[in-house]
Amino acid sequence: QYALNFDKQFGGNSQHKFTLDFQFEKSDESERSLILDSTPERVQTIESQEEVLLQTDYVLPIGENSQFEVGYRGEFSELDTDYSLEFDEDGEFVLDTDVSNNLIFKQHVNALYSQFGSKIKSKFSYLLGLRMESTRISIDQITSNDFQKKDYVGLFPTINLGYEINSNQSLQLGYNRRISRPRSRFINPFPSRSSASNLFQGNPDIDPSYSNQIDFGYLNKFGKVTLNSSI
Repeated sequence: QYALNFDKQFGGNSQHKFTLDFQFEKSDESERSLILDSTPERVQTIESQEEVLLQTDYVLPIGENSQFEVGYRGEFSELDTDYSLEFDEDGEFVLDTDVSNNLIFKQHVNALYSQFGSKIKSKFSYLLGLRMESTRISIDQITSNDFQKKDYVGLFPTINLGYEINSNQSLQLGYNRRISRPRSRFINPFPSRSSASNLFQGNPDIDPSYSNQIDFGYLNKFGKVTLNSSI
């Protein structure tokens, strides 16, 4: 893993800043197993993955109680999975070409986001944000020469409200929209198996799932003890 970070502060103000982060990661994993059923099988999975992260943020304080932020985040990943199944045939292991496959899964996510927060009369505070996210997924089946891709764009708002009852008690109310993308295993149409009766097959047409989360919290300080609850 390699990482590069840049941080620029303007006018000696630590709150007025520009940051840039770059990260590259590469990993490899090999898994081999021997299944001793009525017909012995050899299963091998070799995975190679590369991930690139690029993120930049600009934060601008406005007055004493307000702050504006804008940024970009890009996540680019590629996963190469080589899966092979061999079964015993008259004492020799033979490759099962109907199941063995090589999958190259790519996922590119580009996000632009902005948020503004402020505090009013030292009692009420708010943070409003919006993120636009563009996702491109491609599934390249080298073995079967089958290629599929999917693109989708989503908007994800964030709202956080806070109210200080007194120096020891405060209330928080938050809302945000989230996305959960299917992993490569769940969209790989080729079946994989850990035994003759334990099979798994993905569906390349699976769409991401979206959720809306609302959170209400209450904080109270009793001397040296703090109670923080949420629902």
